[in-house]
Amino acid sequence: MKTLFFSFSLIIVSLANAQNLQGIVEYQYKKSMKDMQIKMDGIGKEAESEMQDVLKKAFEKKMILDFNGLESLYGEEEKLETPTFQSGLQMRMSGGPTSKKYKNIQTNERIEEVDFFGKEFLLIDTLTKPQWTITQESKQIGNYMCIKATYLKIVPEEVKKRFKEINEKNKDNTTNFMVMPEPKDTEIVAWFTPEIPLGHGPDIYFGLPGLILEVQSGTDMFLASKVTVNPKDKIKIKKPKKGEVVTADELKKIREDKLNSMKDEKGNIKIETIEFKN
Repeated sequence: MKTLFFSFSLIIVSLANAQNLQGIVEYQYKKSMKDMQIKMDGIGKEAESEMQDVLKKAFEKKMILDFNGLESLYGEEEKLETPTFQSGLQMRMSGGPTSKKYKNIQTNERIEEVDFFGKEFLLIDTLTKPQWTITQESKQIGNYMCIKATYLKIVPEEVKKRFKEINEKNKDNTTNFMVMPEPKDTEIVAWFTPEIPLGHGPDIYFGLPGLILEVQSGTDMFLASKVTVNPKDKIKIKKPKKGEVVTADELKKIREDKLNSMKDEKGNIKIETIEFKN
C-alpha cells in the first residue's frame, strides 16, 4: 500500500464530462462468519462445522451496479441454489430480504425494491450522505488507482440494548440457533477511484469524489471484480416500482415482526434441515 499526497484540484475532468460517463461494476460480496457460531443440539461438531461452511458460501454473491452521471441501480446478479451438505442434507432458512437499490446523487432520492419472504415492498426515502474522511493512502484495484476513505458507523443504543436482552435470555440455551456477534460501532473503509469521478458505490455506500470499488464494513466485504465504462450499449436505469410503498420505519417494523414470528419460545430463529433426495 502506498501513501499518496493527493490534490483533487489536479483532476482535470469537467462536471459535464463526468455526467456523461456510464458503466457497470461487478462486485464480489462476502460476509465473514468468523464471529458467528452455529449451535445445533445433537448433530455433533463435524456437522456444525459443515453447516458453518455452507452458510459461508451462501453469503457469497455477485452483485451488479449500473450507473450513469447521476443515478445508480444495485442488485444481485443471480440467486444461489439451496445450500447442500456432503452428508446429503439441505438447509433451508426463511431468508432475509433481497432488494434492488436505486440512488440519485443529485436529488438525494433513494428507492429500494424489497422482496421480503415473498412479499414485495417499495421503500422511498432520502439519501443520507456518510461523513467520509479521505486519507492519504492509496492502492491499485484492477486498472484503477484508488484512495482510502473512512467513516464511523454508530450502532443505535436501542439495538445494543436489545442484543443484551436476547443474549441474557439465551445464555443457558442449547437448542438450535445461530449465535450472532455483539453489534459494535464500526469503522467503514472504502476505496474509491478519482479516475471515474462519480459518487456511486455498492449497496448503501456513496458520496465520495470517485467510484467506490471496495468497501469493508464489519463482516461485509464488497470488492469490484470488473469495471466497464461507457459500454457500447447505453445503460438504462429504471427506478424500481414494484411493491407496497413503505417508509424506512414501517419496513423496519415489518422486518422485526416477521423475525419475531420465526423465533421459538426462547427467542431463537429456527433453522430447518430437510433430507436431500437424489
